[in-house]
Amino acid sequence: MPADQSYYLDLGAGEDNVSRPDHALIPNCTGLCVLPSPFMGRSATGREDYYLQYLVKGEMNVWIDGKMLRMVPGQAILYYPHTAYQYTMRNLSGHQPDEPNRPETSERPQEVQYYWVHFTGFEAASLVERCGIPNHTFISVSDGLSLRLCYEGLFQDFIRRDPLFELSASTRITTLLVNLGREYQGAVKSPMDSRIQNAIAQIHQRFREDLSIEQLSSDAHLSVSRFRSIFKEQTGFSPKDYLTSLRLSRARMLLEQTGEPLSEIAEAVGYPDQLYFSRIFRERVGLSPSEYRKESGK
Repeated sequence: MPADQSYYLDLGAGEDNVSRPDHALIPNCTGLCVLPSPFMGRSATGREDYYLQYLVKGEMNVWIDGKMLRMVPGQAILYYPHTAYQYTMRNLSGHQPDEPNRPETSERPQEVQYYWVHFTGFEAASLVERCGIPNHTFISVSDGLSLRLCYEGLFQDFIRRDPLFELSASTRITTLLVNLGREYQGAVKSPMDSRIQNAIAQIHQRFREDLSIEQLSSDAHLSVSRFRSIFKEQTGFSPKDYLTSLRLSRARMLLEQTGEPLSEIAEAVGYPDQLYFSRIFRERVGLSPSEYRKESGK
């Protein structure tokens, strides 16, 4: 059975509800709450830092914009600084305020477990904004294991407290927010078609080969026209433009970092014909491969 645990940046009499503008991104405290009996978490003015919860067991009533909403396992919520919050164990033993016609039951409340972290720093606001995570909003998480591993990793950082503590902890917070941002954006926007994801993976793995659009569309079980349409809709590129852009990006890197002959670079990125490679390179980059190499200083 998981144990209730908490970790603090400043032990003893140190304050954990603070903004730390002298750090880029750092946790004030983190932990796992295991609550077998009714409780109330509440702050009328909110905290000075960001507060991220991820519910893994039980249910909670959470007040958002004056309304009591039900939070279930697999949901996360982020409170921005100075955001009032209130939440309690969801009482299943009688009527709920939001369910006046619910019949009486003798069922006892289920133990509540949630991971939490309070974080701050001068990069925190911009990171939250870039990840597109809204304030005081439920986010349903499909990959809960990744979030739990991030939290457990934070616990280990606090236990270890080595010279790389801040770097490691900030990386884990960033990963938490990126994962949540992807979950939220995927819910708001249409998620990428798995067939297109597989096609993109193939392109990146096999870009040196004579990879045809007909082959990619066949592997995706789509007609060529339908494949082109969905690919362009979801990536902003046609399949051919995506492949060409990837090849030329790789070519630029080789021209900048190696002294390999142009013929070998052309073949390494999928163009056995050096003249054709040079023509495509000039059309897209504005310089010939030789001119690009000279300007890059190689």
